[in-house]
Amino acid sequence: MALVKFNHGQDNVDNLFDNLLNDIFETPQVKRFVPSTDVFDLEGQYILELALPGVAKGQIEINIDNDRLNIKGKRSEKELQEGEKLVKQEIRKGDFERNFYLPEDAVADKIKAGYELGILTIFIPKDEKKNIKRTIQVK
Repeated sequence: MALVKFNHGQDNVDNLFDNLLNDIFETPQVKRFVPSTDVFDLEGQYILELALPGVAKGQIEINIDNDRLNIKGKRSEKELQEGEKLVKQEIRKGDFERNFYLPEDAVADKIKAGYELGILTIFIPKDEKKNIKRTIQVK
């Protein structure tokens, strides 16, 4: 004889309660769109890759302020047509902003960026003169 789970609808109540608690305890910062980022340290340059699916190239702004790289933009909401209804939303929308401090050996005036397939790639050249490694002999 197989056991079959008997359900009085309690699972629906539990799910509703769990969702309510998640909404209460999630901070607004958690609910914002914060792009995931990979940072690579390569010979001659640093590379930052930011995942920005659904963001139009024209909605991305990159600025440098002293030793800080600022990336901001907006992922727009989809406008619902008449008769459409959003049932569940997990994709974060709205304004985003990320800041990164540039390393000492970064050449800020030669930074370049490209955007393809929802990935923003920022190339930050290194000043190799600032990164000289040598051994100093003690006399």
